Amino acid sequence: MKKIYSLASACAMALMLQACGTSAGSATDNSQTVATTSVLGNVLTSLLSNLTTNTDITGTWTYSGPKIVFESENILSQLGSTVASSKMESMLSNQLSKIGFSSKSKLTLNSDKTYTFTVGSRDYAGTYTYDTNSHQFTLTGALGLTNYTCTAAVKNGELYMLHDADNLLSLATKLSSSSKNTTLSTLSTLLGSYSGLKLGWTMKK
Repeated sequence: MKKIYSLASACAMALMLQACGTSAGSATDNSQTVATTSVLGNVLTSLLSNLTTNTDITGTWTYSGPKIVFESENILSQLGSTVASSKMESMLSNQLSKIGFSSKSKLTLNSDKTYTFTVGSRDYAGTYTYDTNSHQFTLTGALGLTNYTCTAAVKNGELYMLHDADNLLSLATKLSSSSKNTTLSTLSTLLGSYSGLKLGWTMKK
């Protein structure tokens, strides 16, 4: 089987090699400490350690941007820096915009467990469930799926909606108007066989 090289891995490797050429010094040490601290805030266990209740998720949320979360600090160390994460988020943002995500994308979650979700020119409506223990969030009939499910949590005023790579690619396929769309090819290359990341987006009230 022909191996598909992950663009994410390639970017991470290039950035790590570039980092190796940085001169040593106290300023470099300080910047690396700040970068590491910043990325640690994007580790999944840290994100899910905060209790998110059903009350927390109710309200109207507006798409704010792509998000990549590391499943563990070990994966974080492999990527090496916040720069690699930012580069991948930039590429992911481009692909999400092509399947309809923008500042006009809104998700309204009502206290009676009904929702409305606007992505691009599509409007979805139905019911939702949220499990505070597993952080599993399910919308019936949303985004071209009978049951759209993701990992969700609220932190610092943002609603994180995250997926495994395969699930996000499947979602992109549903939202794309053509199976030959170059968006899917690019997204597939980006996600590739790289494991250890949760990918998706954040929304703000």
